[in-house]
Amino acid sequence: MKRILFYSEGWGLGGIETFIMNTIRELPRDQFQCDVFCTHDWSDAHDEELASLGAHRYCVFHGFKPNQLKRLTTSPREFRKLLRKNAYDVVHICTMNGMGFLYSNIARQENVPVRIVHSHNSDFGEGHRSIKAIFHQIGKTLWKRSATQLVACSSDAGQYLFDSSAYMLIPNGIYPNEYKFDETMRIQVREFLGIPENALLIGSVGRIAEAKRPFFQVDILEELRAAGVNAYLLLVGDGPLLSSVREYSARKNLTEYVRFPGAKSNPQGYYSALDVFTMPSSFEGFGLSLIEAASSGLSCLISVHIPMLPYPLKQVRYVPSQNAADWACTVRTSACLINNQTRENSAEDVMKAGYSVEAMVRKLINVYE
Repeated sequence: MKRILFYSEGWGLGGIETFIMNTIRELPRDQFQCDVFCTHDWSDAHDEELASLGAHRYCVFHGFKPNQLKRLTTSPREFRKLLRKNAYDVVHICTMNGMGFLYSNIARQENVPVRIVHSHNSDFGEGHRSIKAIFHQIGKTLWKRSATQLVACSSDAGQYLFDSSAYMLIPNGIYPNEYKFDETMRIQVREFLGIPENALLIGSVGRIAEAKRPFFQVDILEELRAAGVNAYLLLVGDGPLLSSVREYSARKNLTEYVRFPGAKSNPQGYYSALDVFTMPSSFEGFGLSLIEAASSGLSCLISVHIPMLPYPLKQVRYVPSQNAADWACTVRTSACLINNQTRENSAEDVMKAGYSVEAMVRKLINVYE
C-alpha cells in the first residue's frame, strides 16, 4: 500500500480542498492511504469524512492565519517532522505559487520517492503582491528541480508556475450527477433565500475575494435592475471582502436584492436556484465552480481572464467586455436560452467531456505509481 501526503497551505472549503477530497474519495483504499498537511485552516468541515476515509489532517495553525514570516519559519519545520515520522511514498503539493517547491525540496531531502508539485492557479492573488512575487520567483529558481512530476489544472496555471518546463495537464474533476438540476431543490432554496419565483437570479459560488470581483457582480445587478429586470444576486461563499461587499450593496440601495448564505460544503441546491452563473474573475487556475455550474445546466458567463477549458462546454460563454452594462445585456440574452427542462441533461454532457473525478483520478494513479 502506498502512503500519500497532500499539502495545501490553507484549508477550508475552497477549490484545492475540493480537489483533494475528491481524489481521496476515489482512490482505492486497499492501494492508497492518504493524509493532509496544511499550514493554517478556517474550517474543519471535511475532518469527519477524512477520518471515515482513513485519512488524518495535520494543521500547524488552527483557526487563524499568521503572518508570512511565521508561516515560512514554522510550517516547513513541521512538514519535515511529519515526513520523518511517517514513511510517505508520495507527496502531492497543491500550490498557488512557487513556494510550493520548498516543500518538494524538503520531501527530496527526506527521500520521498514521488514528489508532485501541482499548480492550481494562474496568479498569486491579491495583497502584498511585490512580496509574493519575490517569494514566488525564489521558490521556482531554487527548488523547481526537486519535483519529480509537474502537474497543472490548466495551461494558464502550468505556464504561470512552470514557465517552459514540461508538465502534465490534468483538469479538475467533479461528480457531475451530484450537481444535476433539481426542480424541487430550486424551489426550496429560493423560498429559503426569499427569491421570487419569477425573478432572475445571477451569481456564483466561491471565495468573496478581490480575484473574484464581487463588487463588479453588484454592478451587474445594478445595471439589470436599472433596465427594469427583477434581478437578484447570490454570492455563495465567505472571504475577506464579505463585509465590504455588503456595504457596497447598501450604498447602491441593493441590499434587499443581494443574498450572502455563506460558505457551503454542499452548494448543489444553490446552483439549481440560479438562472445565470456569472464569473467575472480577474484570474483563476481552473474554475472548479464553473464545471459544477455547467453540470447544473446553467448559462455560464465568464471573463476572458479565466483559462480556456481544455474540453469545451456548450454552456460556457466568454464575455470580453469589462463593462457591467455589457455583462447585464449578455445576462439577459443568456437567460432566455435556458429552461429548466433542458438543464436536466447537462450533467451527462459534462461527464462525457472528461470532467469527472473518475477520469481525473485515473490519470493521477499513473503518476502516483
